[in-house]
Amino acid sequence: DLGPLAGGGGGGLLGDFSIEVTVKGAASVPDFSKILPPGTSVFIAALADTNVSDIAALCARLKSGGMDPVPHIAARGVGSAEDLEGMVGAYAGAGAKHVLLISGDVKTPAGPFGSAMDVCRTGVFGRHGVGQVDIAGHPEGSASIPDSLGVLREKAEWAKQAGVRMDVVTQVCFDAGTIADYVRTLRAAGVDNTV
Repeated sequence: DLGPLAGGGGGGLLGDFSIEVTVKGAASVPDFSKILPPGTSVFIAALADTNVSDIAALCARLKSGGMDPVPHIAARGVGSAEDLEGMVGAYAGAGAKHVLLISGDVKTPAGPFGSAMDVCRTGVFGRHGVGQVDIAGHPEGSASIPDSLGVLREKAEWAKQAGVRMDVVTQVCFDAGTIADYVRTLRAAGVDNTV
């Protein structure tokens, strides 16, 4: 028990936290409900050596343990529209109604999706009842996204139009000032999504 750190609706220091796991790493945790509060968002990394069925199985396991499974979808790693449909369908069928959508670090897309927005425009999330699509934010900038603020604004507008919740999930940053500046920049640009 983490006591006052745990939060759990009580406003503790770690209230409403999330964690990230890999399929391989999750295999060493027999029961997530023994170590995490109910409803914890558990982000599932989409690594090159992990397949859709393994991620979907982990989504089902986490959901049955009372967690909120959040599989990553890397747009540039998806080979076709059919693959995307199957992936999102498998994850949603396993209980994931919340995903993290990233463009991915691959320079040459494996299929027709060069960006996260390309995936958003397909309507796949609505067809499968996915109600929350989180996106990546870059408080320290991103060399691969020259206009990251413009891109983020476009995604936030899409979410409003599509009626889905969209939070901005950042990479690890240990400088509170950098995070605060980033949030101020987003707010000044009219992006009011949770960071």
